[in-house]
Amino acid sequence: MWIVEKTQNFHKSSDRIRISQEAIEAIEEWAKSVYKIQAPNFRCCHRSLDKKFEIWNAKIPDKQNRKGKSGGFRLIVFFVLDECTVYLDLIERRNELGGKSERPKDQQTYNAYLDSLKSRLYERYENHNG
Repeated sequence: MWIVEKTQNFHKSSDRIRISQEAIEAIEEWAKSVYKIQAPNFRCCHRSLDKKFEIWNAKIPDKQNRKGKSGGFRLIVFFVLDECTVYLDLIERRNELGGKSERPKDQQTYNAYLDSLKSRLYERYENHNG
């Protein structure tokens, strides 16, 4: 079972989209028991070179608004493997953060976000031999 932490970025993004506390708690429960298995709605975006962290993208339903995975949320999480911790890092409504080829600007925003996250995680976890 994973320890679940929420980043400052997650707090900001969940406040911005006005997600309910009930929905956040459900996401935390899901994250505690998640297995790192590729699936259509849960996939690995990046594995660090030394296998210290992994970034994953999940499509999750918005039960509060009765929306399925396609109309729900995109959740970006990262696993720090030696800490057994999964960090909830970003949540957006799926129609607001990329992924569709007909929305190249959104896809560019999403890719830039992932690149920035990768850089921060490499700096934090790969450059320190401690």
